Order: sequence, then structure tokens, then C-alpha cells
Amino acid sequence: MLPENFTWARVADFECRPTAIYINELAVSRLVKRLDESWFVNLDYHLPPPAGRILHPHRNCRSYETGRAGCEEWVRRHEARLRAETAAIAARRWEKAR
Repeated sequence: MLPENFTWARVADFECRPTAIYINELAVSRLVKRLDESWFVNLDYHLPPPAGRILHPHRNCRSYETGRAGCEEWVRRHEARLRAETAAIAARRWEKAR
């Protein structure tokens, strides 16, 4: 179960299942299905990839279900940091829009 205000949602209309966890209108993790039908998850999806990398940190998953459970556990462990980072990003966006 996710902490309050974190929600699962589909990233694209063609997806049949929710694949990303959102807070403050930002996805913080995203499950991705490979062509071979295996799954992996991108973590810290709301942040730019680390310097020198083109991809976000990721972890392989045994299935959609285990990936989903792992994402929820990761969000619970990093809840305070994720809330602070996404609030700061939202505040910067708000300032730019003014």
C-alpha cells in the first residue's frame, strides 16, 4: 500500500495497467516492459539521470506484480525525500509560470 497522496497511474493511453507512481503530478518511479516481456523499473524518475548517464537508475523485476510491490516498498522507504524533491520541483514550475 502506498503512502497518502502517492498514486499509481498509466503513463500512456495504450498501457492497460498503471505503470508509474505519482505525487505532486510527477512520476517518481516507472515500470517498463521490455520486448522480451520482462520488466524493469526506473527509480527517481522525477529527477534528471545522474551525470554522464542517459538513463535513470533501474532494477530488473521478475514480473509486473513483483515490480509493483518493489516500487511501493521503495516509495515507503524514500517517502520524505520524494515528497520534498517533488514539492521543490512543483514550486519551481509554479514560479516559472508566474
